[in-house]
Amino acid sequence: TPGEDVDAEFLEKIRKSLKNANPTSLVAVVELFRRSAETDLATALRNELALADCLRREENFQEGVRAVLVDKSHDAKFNPASSAQVAAEKYCDLLE
Repeated sequence: TPGEDVDAEFLEKIRKSLKNANPTSLVAVVELFRRSAETDLATALRNELALADCLRREENFQEGVRAVLVDKSHDAKFNPASSAQVAAEKYCDLLE
């Protein structure tokens, strides 16, 4: 059906855009979205600021900046390399 084709195309675009993303950031953002769905706007914004402050201090942030903005090679080597290896609890503990 037409709707399914659009959805499949959209999902493929999402998969493609996230393929080279920092796995740690992806896990952290999922936790942020989960928490934000259960809270008020002020708390959600505080959580977003706390998470951003944490993530920008991690080595993966520097690696992503290097790969995308400095070298423009898009070859970032993130640690951990997959979202399955990320400890989500670290980011849950940051959130109100």
